Formats: sequence, structure tokens, C-alpha cells
Amino acid sequence: MKNNSPVIAGFFIFGGMKKIPLLLLLFQVVCFGQQVDNVSIDSKIMGEKRELLVYTPFGYGEATDNTFDVFYVFDSQNRDAFDLAHSLLAYEETGGKSFIVVGIVSENRNKDMLPAQQTAAYREKWGENAGNADRFMAFLRNEAMPYLASRYRLGGTRIAVGHSNSAAFVLYTLMKDQGLFNDYIAISPNFANDEYALAKQFEAFDYSKLLQRKFVYVSHAAEETIKGWEIWKTGRERFYAFAGQSEALKKKLDVVVKSYPDEGHWSTYLPSLQNGLREYFSYEERVANDYSSETYSVTITVVVPDKDDVVFLTGNQPELGNWDPGKIQLIRKSDFVRELTLKLHSPALLKFTKGSWATEGSVKGFQGNIKIDTEETQRFAFEVLRWNG
Repeated sequence: MKNNSPVIAGFFIFGGMKKIPLLLLLFQVVCFGQQVDNVSIDSKIMGEKRELLVYTPFGYGEATDNTFDVFYVFDSQNRDAFDLAHSLLAYEETGGKSFIVVGIVSENRNKDMLPAQQTAAYREKWGENAGNADRFMAFLRNEAMPYLASRYRLGGTRIAVGHSNSAAFVLYTLMKDQGLFNDYIAISPNFANDEYALAKQFEAFDYSKLLQRKFVYVSHAAEETIKGWEIWKTGRERFYAFAGQSEALKKKLDVVVKSYPDEGHWSTYLPSLQNGLREYFSYEERVANDYSSETYSVTITVVVPDKDDVVFLTGNQPELGNWDPGKIQLIRKSDFVRELTLKLHSPALLKFTKGSWATEGSVKGFQGNIKIDTEETQRFAFEVLRWNG
């Protein structure tokens, strides 16, 4: 069950206990609430200092053995965009997970987001305010993400959120660096720029390069009603038509398209982001039970906290007991090691228990379900730190 206690606590402290000293209030917020850090990276790739905002969720300080998947929110020089993202996540049904949110700040957003322009008209239009997209990706891959990983407990899933030209950028990264992000929320991306370059890149892309399925949410508002922006509609419809017809694309991408005809280019950010998050978590729930028809031999080893522990394995498929917490028992290999070899579909979602959901294990490095790709790896090792109850 998701914990919304920071919101309740905030209301109670500030609304119902006005006589508590300010110092105590600040102490409670820092210790028990969320936190936002301002981070500065001296980037050799960009040749300048780059700023990031890092939101760590409620409970991050106490859950020292857990990792947290990350939402990367572009255009966070607009602080409202960053704050809206982590605030909305507190109210979404996330399957019990919390997230780190990283805000990417751009002093010159167009220069960061736009690749080198291929047509003379657009080279003249943007001048020096374009062309850095590939360097910006290299900065994220080689400097920003390693820096963050050295200081925060980042999980393995990265979701990119962008709006307008930054939405076009996150979709551009899908084709240029397939491992940079796992999933994408693109709010009103500009498919028309540089003679429909982004739409053409999707049409020419080799989708066999994608090793795993990805979620792509694309929304639009009534951009075509803005003078000079009429071609935005032509560009997005070109992409929509291709995404709906290409079997190669549909094998690798789950594309969700949403229209907000009553919203403007800026006002669409709130409803588009909220629904983008909901679509993403709905997708995550669907794929939890969408696994391969083939099975693969897998050996699962777990280190337990007590030599007398009897350990069960449960998960998202019949071979894992279909989430029955007391059906699949691991074999005792030594005082503190339990192991089981079995055939599993891919991907497998699993948890460890002592026979009931009241005794679910807290596993080092994981929050929520453990997800493993049984096609790529045959041996997995885990450590249970403690048992509920």
C-alpha cells in the first residue's frame, strides 16, 4: 500500500499545531519528509557547470538498502515542471514504489535539445541556438548519471519526461542511445522541426536495435492554432500514422497517444503529465503478467538473516505459484543460503516470504517486486535483510 503520510503530516504540523517551535518543525520536515538537493556538475563535455535538482522521496533516508527508479524531468529551469512531477507521483497508484526525480536544468533549452539542423532554412532559423543534442546526451550518459549513481541509490529504470522541444529530445534519444532511458513521456513534442526530421527518423529507424520493449506516451494540444505553428499538426499526424501502421515499431514500442484539443501548448502540461504517469503505471501493471511463452532454466540463490529461516519464492507466473506466498519452497544449501533451480518465463517478477504475506522479505537493493530477465541470465543471487512481522 502506498504511503501518503508526508502529505498528511505536513497538513497536521502546519495546520493543526501552530504553536510548535519553528526549529522543531524544520527538524521534522528534514528528517521525515522529502528532500530536494541542488547539484552542480563541472561538465567537461559541455564546457560549463550544469545544474540538477534531485528529489528524494519520503522514506528514502530510512530505506537505506533500497534502490529507487528515476524520473528525469527536462526543462526543470522551470521549477514548476519539476515540482509538479514529484508532487503528482505522491498521489499516483505506483504499485507501492517511490521514485527519485531528477530535474535537468537548461540555460539555453533549444541549444541543448535540438540536434544539428539539416536544412538551410532551419540552420538560419536557429543559428547557434541548436546543435548540442548529441553532446547533451553524452553529458547525461557519461557525467550526470554516473555522478548521481555515486551519491544516490538509483534503481535500474529511467523514465524521461519532456515538453515541446525537450519532448522531441527525449524521443530523439530513443533512436540515438537506446539504453539511456527505458521509457518516455513526451508532452507536445515538435515533430515538424527541420522539415519533419524527428518523424522521418522514426520511419527510418531499425527497431531490431531495441533489446526490450519500451513505453512511449505522446500527447498534443491545439498547437496548430498558434500562428506559424500550423505544421505541428502535420508533423505529429505523420508520426501517428507511422506508429499505427508499422509492425516493426509495434513489436518493440507501446505507444500511447493522447489529444488535448481544449488545451494550449503550455496549459496542456498538467493534464498531459498526470495522464502520462497513469498510462505508464497502467503499462507497468500490464507487463507484469506479460511474459514469454518459452521458459528458461534459472537458479535463484538467497542469503537469509537467520539459519532457521524457511524461505518461499512467489511471483507472476504458475512456476512461481501465481503470487501464492507459501507454495514454492527453496532448498536449504547451508545455514544462511537457500537455493532453487526452476524453469521460468521472461521477465519474471518475484518476492521472498517465510510462507505468508505477513512475512515478506526486505531484499537488499530492491523496492517492491524483483524483476529478472531470464533470457539473458541464468543465475541470480539475492540477500534478505529482514522479514516483515
